[in-house]
Amino acid sequence: MYDFALLLATVFWAVCVLIYLSRPYASIFHPATFYLAFHALVFVVRPIVARIMDYRAIYYFYEFTPSLSDKVTVIFGSMLGLAAFLLTCLWTAPVRLEFPASDSHQIERRMMVKPFLLVALACAPIAVWSMASLYGDTLAGRSDMIRDQATGIAINTTGNGYFKDAQFMLIPLCASLAWLLRFRWWSLLPVGAFIMYRAATGARGAFVVAVMSVVLLYLYDRKHLWPRVGTGVALVTLLFGFSLIGEDRGAGLRKVLSQGVQPGLPTYREGTSSFMAGMDFANLEYFEYLVYAIPQRTGTFGYFLNNLAVFTEPVPRVLWSGKPIGPPIQLYNLFDHGFPLGMTNSLPGEGWAQLGWAGIIIWCTLAGWFFGWVYRKFAASRQGGLAVLAYLLFLPSSIFAFRDGALVSVLKANFFLFIPLLLMVLLMRILDMPTLSAISAVPQRQKRAMTQGGAQTPAERRRDRAAQWHG
Repeated sequence: MYDFALLLATVFWAVCVLIYLSRPYASIFHPATFYLAFHALVFVVRPIVARIMDYRAIYYFYEFTPSLSDKVTVIFGSMLGLAAFLLTCLWTAPVRLEFPASDSHQIERRMMVKPFLLVALACAPIAVWSMASLYGDTLAGRSDMIRDQATGIAINTTGNGYFKDAQFMLIPLCASLAWLLRFRWWSLLPVGAFIMYRAATGARGAFVVAVMSVVLLYLYDRKHLWPRVGTGVALVTLLFGFSLIGEDRGAGLRKVLSQGVQPGLPTYREGTSSFMAGMDFANLEYFEYLVYAIPQRTGTFGYFLNNLAVFTEPVPRVLWSGKPIGPPIQLYNLFDHGFPLGMTNSLPGEGWAQLGWAGIIIWCTLAGWFFGWVYRKFAASRQGGLAVLAYLLFLPSSIFAFRDGALVSVLKANFFLFIPLLLMVLLMRILDMPTLSAISAVPQRQKRAMTQGGAQTPAERRRDRAAQWHG
């Protein structure tokens, strides 16, 4: 029965892919592409590999054994989630992405360099400090986090979560630099350094978002709807790099970067070096645990009350001594039925945890609508420079939403990604820089002068800027 379910899931996914690729708006920039890729990885390929290789490490570690009914429920639940997300996303966003080709976009891109450098000057030191602090703590085996024994949730004790996550500002800074400087080889050095040091801390999600953002910006710059061979090889390499780093949580990279591992440095291994056996790809087992526990053993669903964490999570614990651990209202504790340490629910798994089959439809439908709406707004816009950076940074971060499932994960993942961009918007207004619409209205002769920069005197530039706004 389970083997038939796996076969059916594979065929269902392939049919969904064929239907999607037959649409004229299919491209790597559409969120449907990202969800289809995510689903294939964790609910099609990984289950087949786990079945063939008989992976059981997660079951032993989590102290549970799913029944055949639980396992089949997960396969059909993931298929239902894929159908709900895909149908809603394609219905919301049946829009083909058209690349702009006007001189105005190129002029705006050049003009963005100055405000970007000013923002980088303000944000980069804080982000680098945060990154260096995390790397140093990893080398020394230190941590400001403790794990609550009752809930299994990690919380800050003496540290500050905002400072810890400030390093994520390096993603938009590095990706924007590469795009603004048109991907000259030396413009990629900062993102390469970030990827290396972030991976060395054992965390993989951030460097995946960084790589995908740069890849998407590059493809957009070259006006390619799909990756070419070279880009495809880079993405496959990223997948294998993700898997390898997950095996030892970056210990090998730390040894290379720090010329030897210090005695107190942990060399984490997950008990197996088999392909895709680690916890990073185990959304299948995590979903099985949710079905095993909810509502069979908890006696209730969550009814989406965990989303109340968006109101409590932003408050630092040092300012709120009685801050709840996790969501403020919890109807069950998964640690009462096993040991689900480090579990991520996935989008359909989160739906099941909140309201079973109906929850999967509701949650995946809402996600499909939201991501489709964002894409449609971007594709139908003038695609100004800031809009391009915002969307092509937001889209790769969708993997956090697909993998974690919880609303608070989406907000946390994007908070520091957008701070540099919001500062650029503010600074460009302070500097009274012309918008893309204003640049488009400028005669061709003035556009050439704007491109040349020094061809006009300051008085002439002020005059032309005033003419743009008032004429």
